[in-house]
Amino acid sequence: MMSPCLIKSTKKGLIEMDYCIDRKEVARLLGVSVPTVYRLIKFGANGRPPLPHMKVGRSVRIKITDFEAWLETEPKPVKPVRGRPLGSTKAAMARRRAEAAQSEMAMSPSP
Repeated sequence: MMSPCLIKSTKKGLIEMDYCIDRKEVARLLGVSVPTVYRLIKFGANGRPPLPHMKVGRSVRIKITDFEAWLETEPKPVKPVRGRPLGSTKAAMARRRAEAAQSEMAMSPSP
C-alpha cells in the first residue's frame, strides 16, 4: 500500500511529498517473506547495502525512490565469511582423493 509518509515544505511554500511503502508491499514486490525484508533492512543481501528505511511509530516505511535506487545498485562480490570453502564437504574431499588415486594408478607402469 503506497501512502504519503514524508511531507516537506520548501522555502517557496511548496509542499513536496514522498510516497512510501510498508514491509509487506516490499515483500510482495520482491517475492520474499516479511522476515526476509527485515533482514534486508538490517544487513542487505548479495553484496547490496542495507535497504534504506524509516520508522514511523512502530511501523517501518521505505520511500519508493530509495527502494528503486536500492534495486538499481550494483551488487558487490561477496566472499564467504565463515564455514568451509565451497566444495570442501567430506563427500567432495573423498571424491577428490578417489580421483587422485585412480589417476596415480593409471599413470604407474604395469609389470
